[in-house]
Amino acid sequence: MLFKRPGGISWLVVFLGNPGTKYEMTRHNAGFMAGDAMAKAQGAAINRSRFKALTGTCDIGGETVMLMKPQTFMNLSGEAVAQAVSFYKLAPDHVIVVSDEVPADREAPHPHKGLRRRAQRP
Repeated sequence: MLFKRPGGISWLVVFLGNPGTKYEMTRHNAGFMAGDAMAKAQGAAINRSRFKALTGTCDIGGETVMLMKPQTFMNLSGEAVAQAVSFYKLAPDHVIVVSDEVPADREAPHPHKGLRRRAQRP
C-alpha cells in the first residue's frame, strides 16, 4: 500500500470490560481477558493510555492492529471507540468488538448499551 492511515493502524479490535479490581474475574470482563490473551499471543502489551482506553498495537497478517480496552464503564465504551475510529479514519468493517454478549438476532438492535450508543453515532 502506497499511502497508509495515520499511525499505520488499519484495524481496531475492542475488548469490552469494566475497569477496576471489583470486576476483574467476572464474566463482564470476558472481553478484557480475551484482549490480554490476544496481546500475549501476539507479543504485544495493552498498556498505553489513549482515547479513554488502554491500547497496544501488533502486526497480524501484514496489517497493523490496535488492541483496545476502554477504561470507561461498558455502557460508555462507545466514546473510546468513536475517538479511535475518527482519529484513524477507520471504516466500520475494520472494527471488531469482543464482549460477553452475542445478539440472538443480528438484525435487531444490539442488547449491549455501549455498542448501541456507538452504532447510533455518525
